[in-house]
Order: sequence, then C-alpha cells, then structure tokens
Amino acid sequence: MNIRELICVVALSLVMTGCGPGFQPTNHAVPAPAGAIAAAPLGGDTIAVLAGDDRAKAISLVSLENGAVIRIFGVTKEASDLSSAGPDGPLLLSISGTGDDGRPMGAIETWSTDGVKQRVVPLPLRAINLTRNVAGTVFVLIASGKVRAAIPLHVATMHTGPVVPLDAYARKLEQCRFGNANYLVFSHENGGTVGVRDLKTGTVTRSTVAGDDPTCLDDGNPGVYAIEKTLVNDQIARLDLPGLHRQGYLPAAHDTAALYESLDHRLIALDASRRVSTVEEYPAETSLGQLSDLR
Repeated sequence: MNIRELICVVALSLVMTGCGPGFQPTNHAVPAPAGAIAAAPLGGDTIAVLAGDDRAKAISLVSLENGAVIRIFGVTKEASDLSSAGPDGPLLLSISGTGDDGRPMGAIETWSTDGVKQRVVPLPLRAINLTRNVAGTVFVLIASGKVRAAIPLHVATMHTGPVVPLDAYARKLEQCRFGNANYLVFSHENGGTVGVRDLKTGTVTRSTVAGDDPTCLDDGNPGVYAIEKTLVNDQIARLDLPGLHRQGYLPAAHDTAALYESLDHRLIALDASRRVSTVEEYPAETSLGQLSDLR
C-alpha cells in the first residue's frame, strides 16, 4: 500500500470522497475502454472515447445510458486528443508525432463515426490538444518546446486562421462562449494555474487556483470547471468568468483525467487508468445545487 492509498483509508470515514474511481453514488457512471485518453460527447446519448498507447489507438462509441460499446475502430497511433464537428460527427483527431525526417509533425484528421478517415490537414507543429466546436470553429493547441499557440480551424472548410499566442507551457485548451463573448481556457503543465484569454480583446486572466483540464458549462449559470489534485482527495473546482474566482467544488475520483460538457449541458468526467476507465455524468443541477461552498 502506497502513501496515497494509506491516507485514503485513514481519511475515508471523514472525507467520504475521492479514494477510488466511481465513488459518486449520485452520479451516473458507465464503463469506458481501459487506457482512455480523451472523449467527445455526441448526440443520441453517446460518447466517443479515444484509448490506447504508443503502439496502437482506437475510438469506441459508448452508450451513456448503459455503457454498451456501439462501435470500435482503430485510428492513427499518434492521435493525442479527440473532438467532434457536431452531434453526428465527423470526429476530429489531433496528431502529435515525429515525421520520417525526425522533425515534429502535427495534423488534424477527420473520421466518420463509421471509422473511415476522411481528411488530413497538416500543421506546422505538434497538435497536442483541440477544443470543442463553437459556432463552426475549433481551436488546435500547437507546441514547440515551451512555446504554445492556438490555431482556429473552420470545420466546414478545414481552413485555418491566424495564430493566437498563449502562455508558455499551456495545455488542455478549451473554447467557451458565454453570451456574445468567446474565450480560450487553458491550464499549465506541472500543476500550474488556470488561465483564460478573451478572443475579442486579447486580455488574459490567470486564476489563483491550480487545476487541470478546464472545461465550461453554459447552463444558465456559466462557469469553468477544473480538476484539482490534492494529497488526500481530488476535487473539481468551479470558477466564475471572466474573473476565475473560486465558487465551490465537487468531489472527484482520484483518477479523474478530463472534463467535458455534454450536449445538454451536463458535466462529464472521464476517470481513466491503464486498467479501467469510467465516464461519469454529474446531475443536471450540479453547477447550482450540489457545490460545496468554500466562501
């Protein structure tokens, strides 16, 4: 038993959260492929899950109702992240690898939900992450050393737009739209804080909260959610926009790896390990009624 497991056992009676995957009795959870890397909510109560390792990767279409695997197909082994152009696809894969000449290689690939690769858009650098589609545009996070930037990609034409500079070591980029304002929300490598960039003004706000894999929920009370790792238990912090002030938190499994917004504005958590993975749906009232108040 390692120190983390020991602490969880000791604290279980007091904390009652975060000591193992799936310890969320009020959440709806279904199994996902082991070694899950990323996911993309689709229509029809379905989610696409990218899973695998450096040798091989595949996408599974999983029912959020009962966990049934509807379809599974192999994809490019250099795939680093997953999104979707719409409720029915096509699926978008970011590619981060090394070319035959030894240089960094990046691309965006489109795949049908039937498992057919449709198109490849080369990029100048590794594509390590891509956002959800908002008003026909996704943003791709590209990397060179510590330098990070976002490239807008118009999904109808697959044409790229002007590069948007980001903080050094930015990771886990997501796109949010609240009212008439568009934002890029991101975290930083090595446990850094959450940041947000207003796409109209270019203003960057940085939170005091250290969190990973931020996502947005636009359910009438919009906010940013990010994973906080602590010694005893992990949690999901809720931050307001644009100030990124902490409003409260939700309990989380210790292997929560990514957060998403479903098409009906529910919070979805991907709990992932090499041996077992789970997709959890938080209740619809999560953002308002089930937060632990930290003020």
